Amino acid sequence: MQAKIETRVGIFVLAALLIFTYMGFQIGAFRFDRGQYNTYSMYFKDISGLSKKAEVKIAGVKVGWVERTNLLPDEMYAEAEVMINKNYKLYQDAYAIVRQDGLLGPKYLEVVTGSPLLPELQPGETLKKPSVEPVNVDSIMLQVKNIASNVEKVTKTFSDVLGSYEGQERVQSIMNNLEEAVRKMASFSDRIDSTATAVEDAANQARDGLKSITSVSDKIDEGKGLLGKLVNEEETYYDLKDTMKSVKNYFTQVDTLQIVFDAHVESMHRPAENYEFEDSKGYLEVRIHPNEDHFYLLQLATSEKGWIYRNSERRQYFDDCGNEIDPFQLELEDTRLLEHVLDFKREIYERNTLRVGLQFGKIFGDIALRIGIFEGSAGFGIDFDIPFDTEKFRWVTTFEAFDLAGWNRRDDRRPHLKWLNRMFLLRSIYLTFGADDFVSKNNANAFFGAGIRFGDDDAKYLMSNFSTALTGISQNYPSLVPVY
Repeated sequence: MQAKIETRVGIFVLAALLIFTYMGFQIGAFRFDRGQYNTYSMYFKDISGLSKKAEVKIAGVKVGWVERTNLLPDEMYAEAEVMINKNYKLYQDAYAIVRQDGLLGPKYLEVVTGSPLLPELQPGETLKKPSVEPVNVDSIMLQVKNIASNVEKVTKTFSDVLGSYEGQERVQSIMNNLEEAVRKMASFSDRIDSTATAVEDAANQARDGLKSITSVSDKIDEGKGLLGKLVNEEETYYDLKDTMKSVKNYFTQVDTLQIVFDAHVESMHRPAENYEFEDSKGYLEVRIHPNEDHFYLLQLATSEKGWIYRNSERRQYFDDCGNEIDPFQLELEDTRLLEHVLDFKREIYERNTLRVGLQFGKIFGDIALRIGIFEGSAGFGIDFDIPFDTEKFRWVTTFEAFDLAGWNRRDDRRPHLKWLNRMFLLRSIYLTFGADDFVSKNNANAFFGAGIRFGDDDAKYLMSNFSTALTGISQNYPSLVPVY
């Protein structure tokens, strides 16, 4: 008998433990799949009613839970740490909203993932866009109370106005005015009868107008005029259709247009030719992509050493009779003889000058070919985007050949060859190194530097953030923002 009681008690305890374990898994108290979730942080001014283990949803579908909530005493903000399934990605403009399931249901977090065009948020990062707090029921009730108080005041005002003797006389006056208005309406109906004849005349004029419209319709049916040709001749219709199609294609191309801005500097390793210091160059490039296959590149290049400008003049001398005089046959001193040299050449080096480039490029997979104007002279270039397995690192190597006659050097007619490398350590920031004019006799040089590259979407994002920051500064510190 004793054994049966112990067996029953053991079965009861075992069943209770199983129920406890099952309920723990159902409510999320026990989890063995945390490795399938990423942690994110977000801040609220108020998260009243949002408890630990509350659901986190995206588009109404549960994707995680609230791991913990904490109050930041220095900033008086509430911090919520959430766990979201790795299959769902969040982007830079993601934010959260505190919602309630029904009227009396529990509160949960609704997460808006953001735009996929922006960079992805990494696990452990904080949502940068401000989150939305829940609606405060106390404030709603206070507003309802104020509305009820205003209604009561209005009702009391009506009672004071209409309940007194003066109010009754005012009501009687209103009724008298209504009676007078009815009499005037009866008089107005008599006037309407008198205008029936005028309406009939207008109908006759409308009938004549309809005859004119019928005549125009007949001409259109016969194919006369522009509308008639458009309706009856298929050639005119197809010409108009082709025109509209061309306009549509043009706006489609404008919509797919992409612009890339690139700026970098190059610092040379040793002094340059005809310059006692190390040269440094700066480049500003705007790359316009009408489509994915080709592009146009506008380049502005500046150099501390500068570029050379040459001019020459030829002198001739004649006597009073118009006969040409040979200066070398004159018996003059050497210093004076130099003044009569026929060929006179001058070379001028202008420092810190600016050159313009305009190039056309064609893309073939990871290789891009360019041809056009490089630093003010004709040439060509090749860009090779070295493929890597990771998206966090990018390396683009470039070979350029320009100034093919060596015009920018003094006594060297070899072409200007350049090898440039861009190593993107971040998405928009890169380091540069390479060799400039490496086949020349006296101007070969190694260089290194840095640059930045961003597209039009990045520019819009930066401008929007700058506008938001400027708005916040103007609201908090109005004296710092000038008013025009």
